[in-house]
Amino acid sequence: MKPNKLKRHSDSKYLSFAGKDTNYFRSKADGLEKARPDTGGKYHKQNVAAVEASYLVALRIARAMKPHTIAEDLLLPVAKDIV
Repeated sequence: MKPNKLKRHSDSKYLSFAGKDTNYFRSKADGLEKARPDTGGKYHKQNVAAVEASYLVALRIARAMKPHTIAEDLLLPVAKDIV
């Protein structure tokens, strides 16, 4: 959005924030970042493990220099990587 349109929008729609300092908005953004439940919780760890397993599968297929449809031949080693 162009700066002048952004300023007009913020002045007309968000009157309560018009006089606030930029530090106020930075502290709000930091607070929202810290409040995220998935940055260090159980879901995040499971997601990291799934991405790592997916990467290992793709790596084995690439090292075999085969098309992605060859996964049947690589299924047993890949299953060991996932577990």
